Amino acid sequence: MSPNFTKEDLEQLETQLYRPTGAYGKLLGVTMNESNKSMTDSAYQHAHLADGECILEVGHGNGAHIPKLTKNLKNYSFHGAEISEVMHLEANNNNKELIAHFICMTELNSHFILIVLIKSFL
Repeated sequence: MSPNFTKEDLEQLETQLYRPTGAYGKLLGVTMNESNKSMTDSAYQHAHLADGECILEVGHGNGAHIPKLTKNLKNYSFHGAEISEVMHLEANNNNKELIAHFICMTELNSHFILIVLIKSFL
């Protein structure tokens, strides 16, 4: 049986999926990390990361996946950019032991009018 969502419930979920906030945002980050696990693992597997890589992940969520994905790398540099302040803080908390630098996209908004990401996989 499907849950009955009101229009307001769906609008709140849409807002939280776009930019998670508060306690609900933290919970959503955990849920999204689990539900996106296969996709994230596959993306990193196909990237063929090697020692010495500089990695930028835009929209890293709570970053709970990062330790697993970088555990076999040496001399790497991981950078993350996230639009949600809650996810930015959670990623910092979840990755204190890693060589990682996270920024909140709100910091970028005051410096750039356009952000373009291009990566070529050879």
